[in-house]
Amino acid sequence: MNKFWLGPPGTGKTWTLIDQVKKYLAKGIHPRDIAYISFTKVAAKEAKTRAIENFPEFSEKDFCNFRTLHSLAHDEVPEVRDNTMQDSDYAELGRQLPFQYDFGDNTDWNSPFDSEGKLATKNPYLQLVNKAVVCKQTIEEAYDGNTNYKLKRSTTYLLDEHLKKYKDQKGLYDFNDYLLLFAGKEVVPSYKVLIVDEAQDLSLIQWDCIERLIENAGDIHIAGDDDQAIFVWAGASVEKFRSFKNREGFKTEYLKQSRRVPQKIYVVAEKIIERDPDRIRKEYLPTENEGHIMEINHLESIIPDVVRTINNSKDCTWMILASTNNMLKEAFGECKKAGIKYDSSRSKPMNEDKVNAIDDWSDFRQGHTKLKGTRIKVIYGYMASNVKRGFKSGKKAPDDLEEYSLQDCIDKFGLLTTDTWDKAFLKLPDQEVQYIKGILDSGKKLTDPSQVRISTISSIKGGEADNVILYRDISWGEKLTKSPESHRKFYVAVTRARSTLIVVSPRNYDLAYNLPIGRD
Repeated sequence: MNKFWLGPPGTGKTWTLIDQVKKYLAKGIHPRDIAYISFTKVAAKEAKTRAIENFPEFSEKDFCNFRTLHSLAHDEVPEVRDNTMQDSDYAELGRQLPFQYDFGDNTDWNSPFDSEGKLATKNPYLQLVNKAVVCKQTIEEAYDGNTNYKLKRSTTYLLDEHLKKYKDQKGLYDFNDYLLLFAGKEVVPSYKVLIVDEAQDLSLIQWDCIERLIENAGDIHIAGDDDQAIFVWAGASVEKFRSFKNREGFKTEYLKQSRRVPQKIYVVAEKIIERDPDRIRKEYLPTENEGHIMEINHLESIIPDVVRTINNSKDCTWMILASTNNMLKEAFGECKKAGIKYDSSRSKPMNEDKVNAIDDWSDFRQGHTKLKGTRIKVIYGYMASNVKRGFKSGKKAPDDLEEYSLQDCIDKFGLLTTDTWDKAFLKLPDQEVQYIKGILDSGKKLTDPSQVRISTISSIKGGEADNVILYRDISWGEKLTKSPESHRKFYVAVTRARSTLIVVSPRNYDLAYNLPIGRD
């Protein structure tokens, strides 16, 4: 029996699908005969990890078909191997265009649409050209449907034309080409079991690939939630996903118990999503927790509570969410000012090298330990004039594999200071020094996991936290389009909270999403 699984927030879609894998393995089906397709590499890796944990009798290689469509297409279409467009190719293309345009760092590695890397570009024109492909539209249709009114029609057309010519001349392919070539293959792999998770996020050309796999598959499981379809802007086809509810040969299964969403937040979430007239209606139960909703005028008023809770409990988690990265500037500033260690879909304020350098130096400067030359060089990289010229690299620098004491560095390798890191690391800006000192003064270690996540709503789907702080602000483009996607986006946002939802009053009520929490 083929099944169409509908799983509202927190109802455990992935766990349910892994349980299906368990049942098939119990029947004697080998994991290599099971294809588990997910939208992103992160989701595919998570599913594989859960499978390995539950079935230790099999190796990681046995679950080789727990992957993304792009990964599958890469292996099944030989011509794309070693012939994929790189950032250097986009840079060369930019120099050849008949208008001045610099692609820069083409890839948005933090994008939720980053299925396999360069599919998610920061470049708005390339975004539009890619969307035309994934939506199976002409470039004219894609341009007419876009909401970025700053983009020029002529530039979009020229980029599309020159990109195609460049790829043809160089024999190169982009990630969209992977899918087009795979969907057009005469023969595609056959699996005894095909599972597709987060299927509401798939584009039309991805669905073409899935349809080819369906042709040769045994049992089929399509899973997702149309209420959480928030990547339509990137080409996702929620209509195609919804069509499986009435598709011949498929039985619809509803997951009905949320393990996350408390009662008060559930009521708000349902009021939001009922604004989408085309949704598949589904009922699910909230947790026994009543939950809490509050509205604040300014983010800074809640920051002391954030600090208090994360200092009192290592398990307490927070999210700060907004529609765009630009709307999160205040959140970054307030967290840095308060010495709150956070991570972000936009940036990583505490990169691993920096954290390790501070930790290493704190021990090393006291003369109690030795460090390899590689780690000393990382420390030196933050010291500027506190290390003599010529000792950070080259023949005078410490040997990578040798171990040295503090005195060795002073006597032989140009070290001029034994001050604490905040005085020794001259390359760190004052603002960053104060931020790090704030974290350490709170009793936290730099290596401790972040308990606060700052993110756009689109980058957080699948995540959850005890407490969610949500900005209601939207853009003019979003206000003008009045798309059901806005309802789904804020539905996703509020259902990330396991306990408390805190709503920040908008800067401009004309540009605010109408959250049904009692004030509006």
